[in-house]
Amino acid sequence: MSNNKNNNKQPQAKSEALLDEDGFQIVVKGKKNKVLKVNQKIEQTITTNDNKKNKEIRDKYFEKQNQWTSNYQESEKELQNNPQNNNNNNNNNNNKKKKKNNKLIVEELSEEQQLNKLYNSLIESENKMKETKFFKDIIELQLNYKFNNKENDNKDIFSKINEIVCYGIGDFSSSKKCLDQLAYITSIKSMYSNIESIYIYDPVMNNLEKQLISKIGFKLIEINEEGKRKANNNNNNNNNNNNNNENFTLFYMPFCGRKLYDNVLWANWETLSNIIIIGNSFNLYIDSINKVEDDYLPFSYTTKTFGIHDELIFPNNYTTQFIFHDLAIHLFPQSLLQTKEPSFYSKENNLEPPKLVFGPE
Repeated sequence: MSNNKNNNKQPQAKSEALLDEDGFQIVVKGKKNKVLKVNQKIEQTITTNDNKKNKEIRDKYFEKQNQWTSNYQESEKELQNNPQNNNNNNNNNNNKKKKKNNKLIVEELSEEQQLNKLYNSLIESENKMKETKFFKDIIELQLNYKFNNKENDNKDIFSKINEIVCYGIGDFSSSKKCLDQLAYITSIKSMYSNIESIYIYDPVMNNLEKQLISKIGFKLIEINEEGKRKANNNNNNNNNNNNNNENFTLFYMPFCGRKLYDNVLWANWETLSNIIIIGNSFNLYIDSINKVEDDYLPFSYTTKTFGIHDELIFPNNYTTQFIFHDLAIHLFPQSLLQTKEPSFYSKENNLEPPKLVFGPE
């Protein structure tokens, strides 16, 4: 039985074109054997088995062509006789396009609206920040830390900060990570009335972000200092590492490059007891398998801090991962600084780091 079925099938040569009796090519496509007409005449004629079907397809094809041509001609005549209809049709088409565009295009906000929206987002992030266990745990760390081992000092170390310098927070108008990092420092500002000034610099900040900085009372650092900024209370050249200074400058530098930390340390090397740094853990740098290049070692002040600083590690319980991980509060108590000879901090023995090739990041 199977052999008879196979014998009844008549194989069709793929290389030959199928034509109807008028010489128009028939193209068969798809699993459902849809037949398409190609309006092209060739000399060779091959007659198919189903001439009646071919004729029906051909007639239907030309009927559609004639109908389209007829409709087009009638439309042209109507427009010539009634030009007003043409204007109405154009208006209707334009209105349709506008309606479509309204669905697709988001209305652009004015500069003031964008600023208010960004400000509200920051306030919302700040309020959420203060309610997190993460933030409350940090405050508790600060309260429990006894700077210079003063057991009778019940003051939070941050209550002695009078100035904050922010580096490398990033494009907080488009990044939630950066906005949360900014919200941390605005939360600190709202809690401590002793903070007089907050400065900020990041080369990626756009005009909208600069406007927000001004709105919340921060001061923009206009030039790239490469982190070589002295703390506000370092106005003299004396070695203050032996003094009982009660005012601190906080350098807030989440996830900055190691060389930027080196620059901040170098600029304040003689007065380290006056500064606090929030940034990548220096101890992790020191323990890392990625050691500093030998030719840069004289400028690696993060390496030189080994044994002369304390670290309060940020808790790893923030609601979003990888925003504050591996950050630490770095403090330089006199009890540790005095374990080194005075010459260890002198300018003569500590070279200025070279210019940052790739900027402060």
